[in-house]
Amino acid sequence: MPTSESIHSQEIEEIINKPPDFVLRAGAICLVLALIIALLISGMVKNNEETVLPLKLTSTNNNGIITFQTSGNIAKLLVRDHDTVKLGQALLYVDSQYDHTAIIHLLADLHELEGSVDGDGGFFKPSIEKYKTVKMGDLKTPYLDLLYSYRISKRHINHKEISFKIVSLISEIDKWANIHIQKAPIAGTVNWVNALENGGKVVNGDTSFIVTPIHNQYYGAVWIPDHLVSKIKTGQEVSIKFEGLADADSEIMHGKVTFVSAVAQNGVHTSKITFDNLSLAWLADSKLFHAGMMATARITIKQETIFSRIYYNLKKNFQASARMP
Repeated sequence: MPTSESIHSQEIEEIINKPPDFVLRAGAICLVLALIIALLISGMVKNNEETVLPLKLTSTNNNGIITFQTSGNIAKLLVRDHDTVKLGQALLYVDSQYDHTAIIHLLADLHELEGSVDGDGGFFKPSIEKYKTVKMGDLKTPYLDLLYSYRISKRHINHKEISFKIVSLISEIDKWANIHIQKAPIAGTVNWVNALENGGKVVNGDTSFIVTPIHNQYYGAVWIPDHLVSKIKTGQEVSIKFEGLADADSEIMHGKVTFVSAVAQNGVHTSKITFDNLSLAWLADSKLFHAGMMATARITIKQETIFSRIYYNLKKNFQASARMP
């Protein structure tokens, strides 16, 4: 007579050998659902093929680039990095035996004198006698000569002689100022090229400042090697990351390829990357950017879903096997 234990073991063995129908149905449904979900995900998730190229930030307006015209030391630094400056504003004094500030004022008075030479009544409106004690080195002789003529002309005005001496002194001051006083060539945002400090050494020919125009329109210039140009088309998406910025400022920018040159020069094609509106606003508002900065551009040259890639590979393998004898 079979025991209860043998009856239970037979029932378990029957379940193992032949699972219940509801278990089979549930398993089949789960498997089908898993396949459907996998297909949906593979159809939605995109796999990008990218190429990475260097990008140079370029602007429609030229920057003002300022270089040192002599070697020496910084006598006085007048602006901070990223300050907004006006056209002709003094940015830096290079060490000299002259009194920079006083000579700038003398130059302004001389220009006013020059403009009043042909006038009546206000011929010597600004006084230039107050500069007699100013340190001006080799400029002292033409200055005193003009001052002597200025005093004589108070009694006997000689317009031609005074005009000549004013223009001559202005010319001499300009020659000195071009070497020892750096001024903004355009209005905009001043960017230090290297760290600057009062008393710091400077070298003739080195760039000191780059002044970026206030109203500037930026775009990216990318040079494409000849072997890649067939893959890059207008309309392709580009992500841009600038080099040398702090993590907080190194936001990824976005744009599109809007031009690719058809003819190569020295094995490369030029292309233009147009930034999207958000990136353009960031470039315009931030004082960190200026033309000439380098960045890394990731150009999406092919965009496809995982499903399409799997289908393409399967199709390719099937065609290859069909051609085999």
